[in-house]
Amino acid sequence: MHPELLRRLDQRVRQVVVNWPERVVDAFDECLDVTGFRLGGEQAADWELWRIWRANRLGLHSCRAHVDALTLGRSFAIVGTNECNPATPLVTVESPSDVHVELDPRTREVRAALKWQRSGEGDGGHINLLGRYSFLPPADVAGGSRPLRDPDAAQEETDEDELK
Repeated sequence: MHPELLRRLDQRVRQVVVNWPERVVDAFDECLDVTGFRLGGEQAADWELWRIWRANRLGLHSCRAHVDALTLGRSFAIVGTNECNPATPLVTVESPSDVHVELDPRTREVRAALKWQRSGEGDGGHINLLGRYSFLPPADVAGGSRPLRDPDAAQEETDEDELK
């Protein structure tokens, strides 16, 4: 309530806080149930995609992705190798507070992603450069992070240097 209203009503009316944004987001989320997949102009459902969806229990986890997207403006899903079943990719829904992406400024497509993992033993990041490689930085780096190149080493010219 506006402070002036509180002053004029002389504390005769108590302030009530209603969390309307949560109600609105929940109402939208309830309408966003995935019931199947069809690919580009196909009339029939894609049962392989539906099998992957169900194997990863994404019906349960997609709610978190929807709420994150509606409240924070973005949400992420990471697709990786499933060691237990190589025929089924592992899909995890990730919070935007744990994932940072670098977007191509022209196409707005993701160039690279960093998944920050928190654990009781310490924090660590998982770097994923799409279509290239993925690695975990070493946990025992003395003095914190390290440069990608030796600053004292002679640098090779790259195509980018020639364009400058």
